[in-house]
Amino acid sequence: MSKTDSFTKACFVFKGKKKKKQSCNLIFGSRSGDENSSKRYEAYHQLWGSMEADIQELRAEMCSGVFTELLRYVSSACEAFTLHDSSTVAALQQYRRREIPTAALSMGVNMPDHATSVATLIELLHERVSPNVAVLDSKDCLTLKAMMKRIVGQLIGNETLEDGEAVSLRGTPCTFSVLSAWYKDTVSRKESPQRRSSSKRKSDEQVLDQGTAYPPVVIVLANIEGFAPKVLQDFVTVCSAYMLQLPVVLIFGIATAITAVHKLLPHSVSSLLSIQRFQCQPSTEYLTHILNKVLITSEHFFKLDSKVFYLLLDVFLYHDLSVKTFIQGLKFCMMEHFSAFDVSVLCCDVSELDGRVDALSHDDLERVRRLSSFRRHVESQQLQTQGALLVDDDYTKCVVAKLLHELCNYHRRVYPVMQCLHAISKDLPTRPLGKQLRELYGDTLSSDVTSTDAYKTAVGLFRGIGRDDLTAVLRTSVDVLSSADLFTETVSVLSDRLAQLDEMDTFTVLKESAATPRSSLKGQQQQVSYSALRTDVVNVLDETFKKYLLCPKQLPLYEVFYFSNVSAVRRHLVGTPRAAIQTALSLPHHYLQCECCEVDKEAISASMPDICVAYKLHLESGRLINLYDWLQAFVTIVDPDMLDDRRKNQQPDELIQYP
Repeated sequence: MSKTDSFTKACFVFKGKKKKKQSCNLIFGSRSGDENSSKRYEAYHQLWGSMEADIQELRAEMCSGVFTELLRYVSSACEAFTLHDSSTVAALQQYRRREIPTAALSMGVNMPDHATSVATLIELLHERVSPNVAVLDSKDCLTLKAMMKRIVGQLIGNETLEDGEAVSLRGTPCTFSVLSAWYKDTVSRKESPQRRSSSKRKSDEQVLDQGTAYPPVVIVLANIEGFAPKVLQDFVTVCSAYMLQLPVVLIFGIATAITAVHKLLPHSVSSLLSIQRFQCQPSTEYLTHILNKVLITSEHFFKLDSKVFYLLLDVFLYHDLSVKTFIQGLKFCMMEHFSAFDVSVLCCDVSELDGRVDALSHDDLERVRRLSSFRRHVESQQLQTQGALLVDDDYTKCVVAKLLHELCNYHRRVYPVMQCLHAISKDLPTRPLGKQLRELYGDTLSSDVTSTDAYKTAVGLFRGIGRDDLTAVLRTSVDVLSSADLFTETVSVLSDRLAQLDEMDTFTVLKESAATPRSSLKGQQQQVSYSALRTDVVNVLDETFKKYLLCPKQLPLYEVFYFSNVSAVRRHLVGTPRAAIQTALSLPHHYLQCECCEVDKEAISASMPDICVAYKLHLESGRLINLYDWLQAFVTIVDPDMLDDRRKNQQPDELIQYP
């Protein structure tokens, strides 16, 4: 008898064997199998660490504005709160304060990023405002009882007694009466110096040092749209009834619009809230800042190819608007580049290039020689040089080091020039080069941008701009290019043209009726000199753009720094549910991994799941299918014996069948 046989039907669990976790270093080595795996893992770890630090710094800068205003509002919302009510004026003020202070934080529709934003907000609330913070999620608050249990558990359950023991909530009713009694006891203990605990948290000391005797009780509802309307209405009503005993402040996390609050709460309940709106920066602007600081810069040497860049950008713009997903995709691309591409050992900082190139073995150099860009470079050389590049390892190392240094110098020059072109072209009519810098960056990755029709249109528009616009173009170009300290000659020429333009008198449109011959001649001379100056300025900028705005695919060994395996990114990051379903129905062995279903793609086995048999029979039909024939074929395959027994027991019809 099998060990799972029983007199009753039941579920039996078989514990699988524990698999040993492999470190990233072992994964890198197993996928490539060469001796440079440790170097590539170190390069990946170091590069991603620097990128992640820049992203976190940028995120802190982005959130500082709206979160600072929100924290200021929360800390000042309950300044007039007091537990002692004796005078009539104070009673009237407290009656007016029955309106709950509420902060409506609009975070946008990118749901994957909300958890990170809420976690940052909670950390700031604990540090700067109050230690009494509770976070509610809609999936854990299906009823009012469950909601109160979460609040009491987070507020009272995290407290510790004077002897260091944790507060036990077993048997404690989770109500606002318990919360008000706990808050009153907590405040009274803080007001008594002799009963202060030596192990007080840092946030409590900050609140008392600021003179806030009654820290607010902050309740954060992360996704307000997910709460049941009835539960939310009852919760707000109960909170309003206890505003005299608890300084409650609500924070609503809104994904859509502020009108979602009014859709969930009727007027009788929403009138109990004093709502202040706060708007987070859109995720599109956040992504723009990340691209400018992480990819469109020479500080980080890892880059994306045009197809991979457009794929990640399309997933962001047309799928979820999640910056977190984009960052994870960028991290996957970097990991795939360093783990699956052997030549990525050369993807390192400029200071380490010479040492990495000198340490290359003969097999490593053979992998470099097989790169398509390096083969094009070899074919463009003379025959004697071609032979040395294909045979002489020492000479090849010198050429590889030189080409990599040239590629790094290209990165140092191309991004300031790209930013200059974007700064002076983003306000042109019809915006031929795009509104965002990422559009110009994508065009530069895919092709020679200076040979496109959009660039020629922009240059044509530059040749017809007025004096004020030309002055703005010159000032912007000088400011952007001078910040890089690599274009001294170009900046000097543009500065001279700007000085000439400032010295030139402003000419006016000549009127034939009021103009004298002498003034008319002077105005025409000024107009001719301005046109010549404008043409000279546009020619200087055009030469600069054509010299430095090159497509990276034209440079040798660009594969070292640019990740181009778009199929791997699409396979791992972009879901294809239709293909997965078709594979599961036609080849169930691919997912079940059972021997009974291991048949050819066109074959049909009775051991396959019923839905797979029906699907494969359906594929044998054309546009139309006879249901009777379909089901008969299904029974024939699944249980042919049952069909034979049915035919034996069936009596022939004398009218339509032969006996």
